[in-house]
Amino acid sequence: MDNHIDNMKKAWQEHQPAGWDQPEWISVLQQRNQTALKKLRNNLLLEIVVAVLLTLFLSWKLVVDEPLQAKAALIAIISQMAMLGVFYVNAWSHLNRTRKADLPIKQNLQEMLHFWRLALRQYFWGGVLLFPLFFIAIRLWRDAVFNTGPWTFFTGSPMVIALKGLVLWFVMSLIVWYLIYHSYGKHLQQIRKSLEELEEKA
Repeated sequence: MDNHIDNMKKAWQEHQPAGWDQPEWISVLQQRNQTALKKLRNNLLLEIVVAVLLTLFLSWKLVVDEPLQAKAALIAIISQMAMLGVFYVNAWSHLNRTRKADLPIKQNLQEMLHFWRLALRQYFWGGVLLFPLFFIAIRLWRDAVFNTGPWTFFTGSPMVIALKGLVLWFVMSLIVWYLIYHSYGKHLQQIRKSLEELEEKA
């Protein structure tokens, strides 16, 4: 599709009767953007469904689990998910507004990119900061329910423990980055590419 767009753009620039005109080229760009937005919407909807189901399950466990430590851990997990839920609500609302907005294509692309840059930056740092707490809360719940042994990973001198914690946090950060890029980042690149092609005409 990209080669097709390039050919149309070249024909329009040179005013050659190649059977393509500016409206058709813009129409192809709009189609590519709609495809990217649809994928963003589907990935976001999948995350929302998983988050809701997981929250319902954890809420049920909060009722049936008896140990106080387990209840505290579950409350911590649900609270962290609620914080990330702010991203889901804002992103879903923005996608719905984008579908209904009657704006010029360039302005629409600029607003989309501006929103998603800020939203994904907050989503990333929220995930990076909450992921370790999420991991600790799950481990506390597991200890309370199954009476597991001590955390063998976090043993050794304070320096060794700090180094292990830093390595674990770095690995978790890479996981969060990859998940965000796979679900949203690569589709936003298509939208940014469309905007760059439009700005070449300015």
